[in-house]
Amino acid sequence: MRTIPKTIIATSGTIFIGVLFVVGVWRPLHKSQLYTSAQAQLSQIRSVAAFFAAFDYPIAYWAPTGGDELRVQYLMYLQSVISQTSDEAVINAMVQEADRVAQPLLERGKGFDFGTFLNVYGSFYVVAGNALHNMDYIDHAQQIFEEGLLRSPGRLQFLYGLLDIARIKGDDAVVKKIADSIFALYPNDSITRQVLDELGLSQ
Repeated sequence: MRTIPKTIIATSGTIFIGVLFVVGVWRPLHKSQLYTSAQAQLSQIRSVAAFFAAFDYPIAYWAPTGGDELRVQYLMYLQSVISQTSDEAVINAMVQEADRVAQPLLERGKGFDFGTFLNVYGSFYVVAGNALHNMDYIDHAQQIFEEGLLRSPGRLQFLYGLLDIARIKGDDAVVKKIADSIFALYPNDSITRQVLDELGLSQ
């Protein structure tokens, strides 16, 4: 029976290791580098379209790991942009971009930490809604937090999000209901207690 020459085995093994390195190590690292490079260009960007174009390739660049995390990081960056402007057109454009970036994660319904993504996405909509006094955005944030709570019952970040939305809407009854839910799980939660104190709802 003929045997495979050791040189062929060694060469094949080297190639296989090289492929694993490129796919498993180099591509995720390069994706991160592309994103960092896009951030470094921001001082030279003068339009919303150019801003989105700078991040489009890093976000779309395929890597086996790190893609979800980078999308979440980008959502947080979009939120920081919104918090620094009152331009309605810019904010609405950021919302559309956030929806575009979030869509693959929403369709998949899972990821590195889908709960973290939902929390960031919901918080983004709260910031956008507050900036424009847009209750449709606030309502959408509520839907996102409710979805997160359905998937992760008792997760404090989602309860905080819903508590904040009830406060924004001026619905004291819902504020109290959510606060009671939080205290049932975290009896000494100081953040919830502070919200109730500020609204004059403490018992």
